[in-house]
Amino acid sequence: MSDNQNVEMLRSVLQLTFNKNLAFFRTQFPHLFKRFKDYQAQNYGLELDPKGNLNIAGNGNFIYQDDPKKTSIDQAKLFLSKPTRSVYRISPLDANDRMRRHPMGFLHPLYLNKLAEIAQKYVKMGNEYKLRYDPLNYYPFFSVVGVGLGYHLEYLAEQDIGHLYIYEPNEDMFYASMFTTDWEWLVGKFTEANKSITILVGVPFEKYLEGFQKLFHKFGLFKAGCLPVYQHYASEESDEVMKNFFKNVVAIYGGFGFFEDEILSVRNTLANVKLKPDFLPENLKVNEELRPRVFVCGSGPSIDDAIDFIKNNQEKAVVVSCGTALKVFHKAGIVPDFHIEVERTKGVKEFLDTIDDPEYFSKITLIAMQNVMSTVVEKFGQTLLYLKPNDGGTDLIRVTHPKNNIAHLFGSNPTVTNSAVAVCNYLDAKEVYLFGVDLGYKDPNQHHSKDSAYYNELKDKVNHKRFNSKKTAEANFGGTVFVNHVFDWARTSMEYALRRKTSRGDCFNCSDGAKIIGAEPLQIDDINFGYEFDKNKFVSLVKNMKFKSTVKYDTLSRSLQKRGTVLCDMIDFFTDERFLEMELTPKNIIEIMNRNYMHLMSHDGSEEIFGMRMATGSLTYIQIAILGFLFTLKSPELRTEFGKEGLALLHEYLQEMKYIFESEFMEERK
Repeated sequence: MSDNQNVEMLRSVLQLTFNKNLAFFRTQFPHLFKRFKDYQAQNYGLELDPKGNLNIAGNGNFIYQDDPKKTSIDQAKLFLSKPTRSVYRISPLDANDRMRRHPMGFLHPLYLNKLAEIAQKYVKMGNEYKLRYDPLNYYPFFSVVGVGLGYHLEYLAEQDIGHLYIYEPNEDMFYASMFTTDWEWLVGKFTEANKSITILVGVPFEKYLEGFQKLFHKFGLFKAGCLPVYQHYASEESDEVMKNFFKNVVAIYGGFGFFEDEILSVRNTLANVKLKPDFLPENLKVNEELRPRVFVCGSGPSIDDAIDFIKNNQEKAVVVSCGTALKVFHKAGIVPDFHIEVERTKGVKEFLDTIDDPEYFSKITLIAMQNVMSTVVEKFGQTLLYLKPNDGGTDLIRVTHPKNNIAHLFGSNPTVTNSAVAVCNYLDAKEVYLFGVDLGYKDPNQHHSKDSAYYNELKDKVNHKRFNSKKTAEANFGGTVFVNHVFDWARTSMEYALRRKTSRGDCFNCSDGAKIIGAEPLQIDDINFGYEFDKNKFVSLVKNMKFKSTVKYDTLSRSLQKRGTVLCDMIDFFTDERFLEMELTPKNIIEIMNRNYMHLMSHDGSEEIFGMRMATGSLTYIQIAILGFLFTLKSPELRTEFGKEGLALLHEYLQEMKYIFESEFMEERK
């Protein structure tokens, strides 16, 4: 056959493949059908390279430098031999470190530490025996960035992967794959038992990151214990995706919660309901002329340079202090209109008690989660509570009183400044100015305002070592700042809240800390207020919109007895002793963890969501740590032995949590 005939035959095969894929997408992925049925490539397209291989060309270069099929398969094999991944790992601490990092006396960190010690024993064995790493060859979750011609996807489809999460940021690339990849066959390989697939094309990185969270909620966050992210080709787009992924991956691992923390929430929620408090109403309507300008004030180091501006302009904005910033305000003679607290532990009251001025507190309205300590609620002249998302106390109220009409503010974790931004969204703020919301620090020796209790009354009680981080992030006004896990998590959460805000307002970051996407950097000297509003009228509106909920203490207590019984049954399901008597492979252990999660999720959206919420955090913490160590240990034998001990520890831990819960809340045990 002539070269022209070969080319024409190739064109026919490519067109047939494209038509077949289009027909498949029409029924199974209609959004892809609609997008690509009349698509015209912009920058990349299929061409024969100088070696006669079908390749993707763009910007004067070919994507594949050699035979695309061989290159793709060799690359996939190399990646699987030692995949680049985020593996969830914890390290054992000595007794002094444990007390310093976890001063609350919870059992949770002790069990995690014990698990880390067990794993460390097997890590040392692998090193002493000089074992080479033998891949586990099973991945509960696997992500690929870049489709290209799709040959690597065909290879991956033959591997043992639970969920394949494909992200192609460039539509031209995906369009090219429609001529070379049998997408119906590929998708079919992941519709078998216990397998699934997700395909994202041409969406912003934020959608890709949020997709992880949605999928882990569906399939089990513990599966992030090993998180391979495989970049197929290098380009400016895909390189940026990988950079942003590793920058923001902390958002996936943040905020599991744990059982004892949820017990605190239930205890404090009951105590607060007993006080018959005021709540924020679920649906607040603010007229356009009253939409506020808000100063959100944290106690990051840069608040010290902003305090004079805040004081001189406090009549032009609603002033909101966050957590330990109240001490700074008190010293400066500023009375905030609202103060924000979110933590349920006694440390909040300890910080507040450093302000010995009852008259000062009497002038302030506290806006707080329903699970802060009742002694905190009682300190202020007025308190308005709202429901914390994904919380045991919240879910107890919601299942007991489905029509409670209490505001439920999303994006309000993990810090007080996150809560303040969520409150601004709720209040439909027109302009928000962030002061002292540093979420990082340039000097490790000053991670908060010099006037905060961190460096004064409570300097000896604060674990300053948790701010000795070497991790950096882009700074708001250029350069970098140091960040720790919580600050990094807070930043990603705030960026999410700013992306999802329903208000049409602007947010300006006047803090000399971490850059927050969605908050425009603005130096204090450049602030120019563009409109006026009646601050006093707005503040009065908020303070008077309070309402007494129908939530009653006695009703809530009776409901807790019923929900608690289901929770205890759930823990018994998770701790079935028959599994401890079986010979289990690492994959068997992962299947047991999946069984646990599916049982947990069977209560999602039901009247028994309370039990799910109480158990989710601790179950996730132990299971994700076990999974991470399974992929860390070098041999199948070491993984099997560790898995036995890890599973036994999980059972012991959950039964201990059940005992604590029954002892405090269940009448039969009392």
